[in-house]
Amino acid sequence: MALFGSCANALPFNKYVGLRLPWTLVDYQTWRYAHKLLHELTFPAILFSIVILKMFPNKSKTLMIWSVLLYLGVPSFFSYLYYKKKHQ
Repeated sequence: MALFGSCANALPFNKYVGLRLPWTLVDYQTWRYAHKLLHELTFPAILFSIVILKMFPNKSKTLMIWSVLLYLGVPSFFSYLYYKKKHQ
């Protein structure tokens, strides 16, 4: 998470690496927006994951799956809204 998140903002627009969603692959500005969000959410998501894992050590697998889904889901959702608003 830390490695991808730290370089997400610097990734060039491409169809092979990054948050590859139909709306990010079609539009350059949506691609930039999604990866900027991903970059900015990396540090808080890592901190949140560590705190939650320390609080609930018995649920580590479930919590890690949810933290990764949220980490990828939030930029996906907001980039979709950005794309829809831009292409109305």
